Parts: sequence; C-alpha cells; structure tokens
Amino acid sequence: MLLNLSEEKKILGVLSENSLTNNEIAEKTRLNINKVRKNTLKLKKEGKILVVSKKGRENVYAIKEESEGVIISVGSSNLPFDLSENPKFIDSLMFSFITFAGNPNYNQIQNFFSSLGIINKSVLFAIFRNIEKKLIKMSNVPEGPYAKILHYIIKNTQRIKQEYPLTMHFQEAYKLFKPLGILDIQQFVNYIKKLSEEYPEFISISSSKIGVPADLFTFKKVFIEQIAFITSGAWSVN
Repeated sequence: MLLNLSEEKKILGVLSENSLTNNEIAEKTRLNINKVRKNTLKLKKEGKILVVSKKGRENVYAIKEESEGVIISVGSSNLPFDLSENPKFIDSLMFSFITFAGNPNYNQIQNFFSSLGIINKSVLFAIFRNIEKKLIKMSNVPEGPYAKILHYIIKNTQRIKQEYPLTMHFQEAYKLFKPLGILDIQQFVNYIKKLSEEYPEFISISSSKIGVPADLFTFKKVFIEQIAFITSGAWSVN
C-alpha cells in the first residue's frame, strides 16, 4: 500500500510498475493533481523520471536510471532497450524466432523480446513494418470489424506511432478511423463498444474522469492470441 509513503515515493512506486500520465498517477496514488504535477516536474529535473511519450496532450512519465546510456526500469528484471532506430537488428531476431518457434502468436514473440530487454513498442512496430514489407504473414485473423481495424492500423503505422501509447479520446480516435467509412461519432462509439465486448483483450473502454461516462479507449493488445505469424517473401524458409 502507498498510504504512509511520501508523495515522491508514491509517485515513484506507481511509475516502477507502468509508464503513466499525471492524471493516471493522481488516480492511482489518490494525490491531488496539482501536487502530482509539482512532484513529477521536480523528479524530472532531478533525473529520477523522464518523459517517454505523449498521450494526447499529456506527457507519459517513466522511472529513469542511467547505466552506460541505457534506460533501466526500476522494479523490473528487464532492461528495456528501444531499438526503433536499429530495425535491422530487431528484424533479424524476429526472423530467427518466428522461424524456430513455429508460427508463434504475439504473446510468444513479445515474451521472447522481453527476455532480451527489448521494449514492447520496438516489437510491435517491427511486426507492423515487416507485415507491410510482406516479410511476415498473419494467419487465423477473424473476419469482421476486428480485421478491419487491424488492417487499417497496419496500413497507417506512422500515424499510429505518433499516437503511441495507444489510448485515445473517442473524438480524436473517430477522426483517425473515419476513413473506414464510419458515418458519425455515435456510430464509431457503438463500433468500439461492440469490439470491446467481442475482443476484450484487444480494446478496453474507460473514463478520463471519475463519475463521467466512458470517453477513452485503449488498444490493450493489437494482435489477439489466436493470430499466428509466419515468415514470408524473402524471409520464407518453406
């Protein structure tokens, strides 16, 4: 429990588990949002935390510990290397794992890279990249709304990368996915709610404020468990 800890320790405690925005920190620690902002600014200046991405207009913070230029996540056995700037290395690892694992799903791929200390973002966008290049194929993708959203995400990787981590307000998400032929915001909300019911591991819906209707959704796992990956094209070993 965090009840008897100082404000800074409460914040560091929740950040040791996940990367969070100020509002998410406030919700988890039950601290006043202004106190959270004051403390995250102080911790950032002291080099104890850092901004790792954006969620809408909010900064997303994570624990920072320097070791030979590598960011280390406190409270985790992994060393999360961001290899987004070194695609050839991660792609070669992916080819080797998919080849020898025999049609693995996303969880298996993610667990392999996690054991090497490679962050989830690098893995996710490596899969997107190699599907686009036709070096990886997916099998067992269920037909219907899920497949429609999934293929749209893959085709719009650069835009999705700008929005990562993938938590969005309904309004901003509607603008992103409007090219799918969704007529209005209400149709989009119904579409997302149905997806969250059919594939709860894919999308979850939440509220940005306590006591108000759900207005946020998060892509929890882009590739659901039944999808398997196979090397293809120049990578094919068949």
